[in-house]
Amino acid sequence: MRRNDYFPGAKPARSFLSSLLFSSLVMSSLVLGGCGTLGLGPFKDQGKAGKNVSGQVVPHGKTITVWFVQPKGEELELVSVERPRTGQEPIKAAVEQLLKGPDSSESEKGIASEIPRGTILLSLEHTDGGIDLNLSHRFSAGGGPASMQARLDQVQKTIASVAGDDKVYLSVEGERLSAAKLDGLEIKQPLN
Repeated sequence: MRRNDYFPGAKPARSFLSSLLFSSLVMSSLVLGGCGTLGLGPFKDQGKAGKNVSGQVVPHGKTITVWFVQPKGEELELVSVERPRTGQEPIKAAVEQLLKGPDSSESEKGIASEIPRGTILLSLEHTDGGIDLNLSHRFSAGGGPASMQARLDQVQKTIASVAGDDKVYLSVEGERLSAAKLDGLEIKQPLN
């Protein structure tokens, strides 16, 4: 006899396990999905650049420093990684590496980015006043004040490592970021 013969109306165990598995997957996706953000509390600055060069041997001076975040207890800590420098302008190369996010080996070490996936560099223009860095609207979407502060700090530290004397200003969809646009969060312009 089958189980249902003893318990009329009972669902087979396989259906229950399938439902349980499906529910677990949905909950995991919701918890881990977070638009590419960790959603953790305040963060601390590591203060020193590491030499994690994404699995490649690169001669000294041929790398750029990109800043990400890593959980440390209840806080996020800013951490740097070294990436190979391409033939592009250093600021553009650094921002594009930042927007790519951590590679798989960095992710395995708990390194992440608060910058939402899908954020793109719309333009990088040299003007008389400095350099205008224009990102897509995804940069300022969601996450709350702690997440936005971490994003700004990631961009600021990454830019500072390559900008030299050039002043760099941050815009989203062509509008320069200000405290009014980010719920009162203090924004230092230029970034460096």
